Amino acid sequence: MGKERWYYKKSADEIISTLKEISKEISGGVEVDDISRKIKIVTPPSLLSYGEIIEVLIDNYKDGVAVTVEANPRVWFNITSNPDRYLRHITDKLNSIHKGQKIG
Repeated sequence: MGKERWYYKKSADEIISTLKEISKEISGGVEVDDISRKIKIVTPPSLLSYGEIIEVLIDNYKDGVAVTVEANPRVWFNITSNPDRYLRHITDKLNSIHKGQKIG
């Protein structure tokens, strides 16, 4: 149940490619809409959680892109879900590769 926005001096295609690779590490499924530049990552259920949904939106911003990452439980009553863990994983990986700046 977290949301962060980051700025990268990279092309949208570079960021999307990196996000596809990151999603393979954590995903039970990935949907990529190249036209709207939106990626939806669904984590698999576990013994204690129904899983999480992470949505990433990439927008043109100045001379780079703004990446918004939002992570939520797959179902509202999933009190054992930990979406912030996935939010942090994705933003940490992106920043280790592309060195972004947090917006807002």
